Amino acid sequence: QENADFGSSRDLERLEHVFAKDARETVSVDIRDVFNVEISENMRKLGRSIRVLALASGGCGGTTVFLKYAPQQWARGEMWQQFTFVVAREFRSVDVQRAEDTAELLGLKEHDMSSSERQRTAVVDYIHKHPEKVCLILDGMDEVNLDDCSQFLRKVIRGEALQGIHLLVTSRPSSQVFDLCESAPFNCQVEVVGFNDAAMCRYVRKVLPADLA
Repeated sequence: QENADFGSSRDLERLEHVFAKDARETVSVDIRDVFNVEISENMRKLGRSIRVLALASGGCGGTTVFLKYAPQQWARGEMWQQFTFVVAREFRSVDVQRAEDTAELLGLKEHDMSSSERQRTAVVDYIHKHPEKVCLILDGMDEVNLDDCSQFLRKVIRGEALQGIHLLVTSRPSSQVFDLCESAPFNCQVEVVGFNDAAMCRYVRKVLPADLA
C-alpha cells in the first residue's frame, strides 16, 4: 500500500527518531505488561487516555497478536483482568467516515447485539462512566487515511475523546504514523518483532509430531 512505504531519507530519519530517541527506554515488553508502563500520576489524575502504539511490519504477526490472541487471553482470564471490556477492531472494518460516536466506533450498532436499544445504551453509558475499565484495540491504522476519518475517530486516536480508556493502535511504519507521533505522542511505543528463538522452538514442539520436532 502506498502510505505504508517509507523509503525516503526523511522518513528513515523519522523512523530512527522514533526508536532511538532515548535508547535507555528501549526494553523488551511482554504483551501482558504492555499497559503496565510507567505513566505519570498527573496523566492518570487528569483522566487522560493511556495510548500505546504498536508498530509491526507486514507478516510479523502483529494482527494475530493484538486482534486475536490478546482478546482471547483476556476472555479466558489469563491477562488484562483490570478491564471489563476489551474491544478489538480492524480499521478496515470500521466505517471511518461515519464513526461519530462510541456505539458506531465499537460496532455496537452493526451487530444489533440481539438486544434492545436500552442494552446498547447501558453498555455505552458504562464505558463513559468507567473508561479506565475499557481497552480498545484498533488494528491497521496504515490501511486508512486519517484525513478521511470522522472527527470523533481522529480525536479518539489522539487521546482527545473517550478520555481515560486504554487505547492500543497497531500500524505498519508510515508517514502518517510519524506525523501523528510528532503531533500527539503516544505514552508508549512498542515494536512487534516476531518470534524469538525460544518461542520458535516452543511453537515447533507444539505443532509438529514429537519425532519431527
